[in-house]
This record gives sequence, C-alpha cells and structure tokens, in this order.
Amino acid sequence: PAHRQRNDSRFPTFGSESPPLTHGRTEAHTSWSDGGSTPRSTASAAVRALKPAEFEQIMKLLHTIDMRVEQQGRQLDVISRRLSSGFTYAVRSEVVTRPFNEVSAFEEFDSQLGMNEGLKTRLLQQLCGLGGVAAPPATRNVLEALMTPKVAVNYSWLGQKGKKKFCSLNVADVILRAVKQNFSESTQCDVINVVKVWLRHSAEKLKKEEAKAAKVLHIGTTEDSHSSEEQ
Repeated sequence: PAHRQRNDSRFPTFGSESPPLTHGRTEAHTSWSDGGSTPRSTASAAVRALKPAEFEQIMKLLHTIDMRVEQQGRQLDVISRRLSSGFTYAVRSEVVTRPFNEVSAFEEFDSQLGMNEGLKTRLLQQLCGLGGVAAPPATRNVLEALMTPKVAVNYSWLGQKGKKKFCSLNVADVILRAVKQNFSESTQCDVINVVKVWLRHSAEKLKKEEAKAAKVLHIGTTEDSHSSEEQ
C-alpha cells in the first residue's frame, strides 16, 4: 500500500551501499596497526635508550619487588594454613611475658609444662602467633621469646660438652609443634637443625651483650665522674 511505503521511507535502508557494521572497528584497528609502532616496539626502543647504569638500577628494583612479592606470598600462605586448620590463636594472656634469664626459673617452668597440658596448649598458641616468613626465622623468633643467651648458653640439643640436654625438655616439643603448625612443609629435622645452630651461637651473643652492657656502664660511670668534678 502507498501509505505503508511512505511510512517505510522514513527509516534508513541498509542496502549494499551502506557500510558494514564492523567497518568502524576494522578501520580503527587498521589505523592503530599501521601507525608504525606497537607497544612492544615502543618498549624495546625505550630500553635501548637507557644508559647501562639506569638499566642496572631498574633491574635491581625489579628484583627487590619480586623478593617482596614472594615474601608476602609466604606470609599469606601461613595465614591461609592457620585459617584452614581451624586452630585458634587467640591467647587470653601470654604464658611467657619475657624471655627467661635464669636457668632455674626456665627449668621450673619446663617442669610445669610437663604437669599441665593446658599450660602447654596455651604456650603452643602463643608461640604459633609469633609467626615468621619461613621456618628458620620463625624458629629463632620462638627461641628468643623463651630464653636469653644467658640461659641458652647452658644447653646443646643432645647435651654435648657437659651442657644440659635441650631435646629432653618439654619446651623443645612445644617449639617443634609450633613451627610445624605454621610451616607444615618443614621437616622436624629442619627445625632441630635451626635450634642446634641457635644454641651453638648463644655464647657469642652473650659475649656481645656483656660487652655492650660494660660499655654502657663505663660511659655512665665516666659521665658521673665528670659531673662530680664540675661540682
């Protein structure tokens, strides 16, 4: 009908002369690829323009970033394992508020651990919460939280050279369990080796602490002497 044809003439027709719907996208793609440069070639040119010192600095920065990302990944793994294990790390109060500085007090505490399973569980929770990016530093964190070098110097893992046997202590079992709880991929032998080395180096640490304390005492005594002379 005539009126239908007139009404239809108001709308555009898409015949053979009309451009295809994808023409705009194809044209845009062509103009981008024919521009003479791509992101890859531009980046390559930028790298070639760098001086050797600048390139080396950038590579060092990338290496640092990679190490930090890896470290954060390990920390996230620890958190994930804690959450998935269902183990609670909430401690009402710390069992050990400061490292033991006397052997007698440390061994008294160890005896209490053997008689009180609840106390041992609370200590385990506390030590697990100390954390660490890997098993070795986590083991050292635990040891430093439990005893000072003054106490540690009296022990070796198997009690060699006249020292006390650390492996027979109740606290040794808690240490192994705490580290394994956070780092299940570590073997018991791995943790024990870290404990052995830490105990072996405790004498050296003690000497450094004593030398530092003596130096501070000497400075304080000298200042007091000068003050007395001025008065």
